[in-house]
Amino acid sequence: MTLSRIVRLSLGLSLVVVASLSMTGTAYAKKDAAAAGAKTYPVIEMTNIKEFDGVFGEAKTIHETIDSQTAAMKTAHDNVNTVLGVAAGAPLSDAMKSAVAAAGGKLKVDMAGAVPHLKVDSGAEASVQKNADAINGLVDVGAKTVETVTQLIPQATKLVEACKDFPAQVPNLVTDPMALIKATKVVTNDMKAVISTPERIKALGDAAAAIFNDIKGAFAG
Repeated sequence: MTLSRIVRLSLGLSLVVVASLSMTGTAYAKKDAAAAGAKTYPVIEMTNIKEFDGVFGEAKTIHETIDSQTAAMKTAHDNVNTVLGVAAGAPLSDAMKSAVAAAGGKLKVDMAGAVPHLKVDSGAEASVQKNADAINGLVDVGAKTVETVTQLIPQATKLVEACKDFPAQVPNLVTDPMALIKATKVVTNDMKAVISTPERIKALGDAAAAIFNDIKGAFAG
């Protein structure tokens, strides 16, 4: 393949990327969500293009925060299942049924805004307090998750906007034809990862809300 042919192909690829990524972050996220199934997302790879890597690096940090908070909720949920004696991996609703059955009416929900905490009435057995402590530990992680989501949403929105013109800039920043092809591929992947960030943040917030709803629902009435 001739040098001129490589350059034409690279420029053409960049134009295709620009067109395909010109949709809004929300629309792209919905398309990815429909196709993802298991909710796997692109992983950001640094491009070694200084004009881009500040944005991509900030998005990567957000993704690491999402992963960390997701892992923290899973750990706390696993602990609840262990303490309540339900199967590993069982839904939280199963653990809540067990907690209600074991409490003998000695557990109540105390709401702090949208966040439920369990309070143990006097005279309850020590095991009821232990159950409440485990559940409240999960609630605390969920509350931290909500706080994190609130902080990340404006950051993610800003990053999606900041990188929307990156593909068009690649041919001006990478002069080597073969490097241009690789850079275009990496930038395309990273763009997808950045655009998926609001969806990932929403999923994190939804997971925390589901925890609160399961707890409130179990002890309602």
